Amino acid sequence: MTDQAIRVTPAGWYEDPADAALVRWWNGVAWTEHTNPKPGLDPSASGSTAAVAPAVVAEPVSAAEPVSAAEPVSAAEVAPTAQTPPPLTRREAIAAEGGRQAPDAGRSATGVAWLIALLPVITFVIVIAGLYVFAYVAPSPWVALAAALPYLLGLLWAVSDSRQLAARRFTPPSALWALLTPLGYLIARRLRVPGTGPLVLFAVTAVAAVAAPLLFWVSGASTVVTVPVRVQHAAQTQLVDSGRLSSVSCPPVLGSLAPGTLFTCDAVTNDGHPTQVWVSIDSPDGTFSIAPSIAHGAS
Repeated sequence: MTDQAIRVTPAGWYEDPADAALVRWWNGVAWTEHTNPKPGLDPSASGSTAAVAPAVVAEPVSAAEPVSAAEPVSAAEVAPTAQTPPPLTRREAIAAEGGRQAPDAGRSATGVAWLIALLPVITFVIVIAGLYVFAYVAPSPWVALAAALPYLLGLLWAVSDSRQLAARRFTPPSALWALLTPLGYLIARRLRVPGTGPLVLFAVTAVAAVAAPLLFWVSGASTVVTVPVRVQHAAQTQLVDSGRLSSVSCPPVLGSLAPGTLFTCDAVTNDGHPTQVWVSIDSPDGTFSIAPSIAHGAS
């Protein structure tokens, strides 16, 4: 043993840091699970160390050697106090709660929920594309089935969103609400899951998808699109359906609708030769005349 004083806490019974009415056995290194009532209540049972604890010492110190005043005492040399258990890990906390975890409101917005919110704009784009295909590519009633595509997408995305919310420990609405339109699903979703973002975005895009075409129509600017569609339909009916031409394709947009404006549509004769169809704008309201070219274009 060196000349330096060493402060130790020998094994023994000391006041329980967690309960002042008890004493707990300190094994010289750490607290154990053994406890007893404070001593002095039953002196006749002093034959067993485990039965009766010695006098409670607030901080027992070995008196083998005096502690030098010049030597600092480290925290490891002081008698132990009640130890606070370390915080539980995320996995341990979930296990302690029986496997349940409180949902995080910040994780309620899924990617498919935002896609559902954009469905009004997606529907507008699909309808415009379907009308173009019907008027200029394939005038078949089967093209009208494209209008059902946004409805099916909304249903599929609602199923995916409901599953993702359940995986994040939310209580999601039934995806069957999407059968009442995507808006119905988003309303039911908001009643069960925090977060109004997708519902608000759906409302904004719905207003934009309706207001923009309506404003375009009221302002009269839509005629540069609607008149070519009417021309294409008339050329298809008068020249192709009647058997005079094999096909005809007119410009989808006109730069001017002034009376006297002339433009041409590309066409193909029944024997496969390219030709043209002349179209003239006859009045400010968009009435027009159609005349097929007499001579064939270059083959």
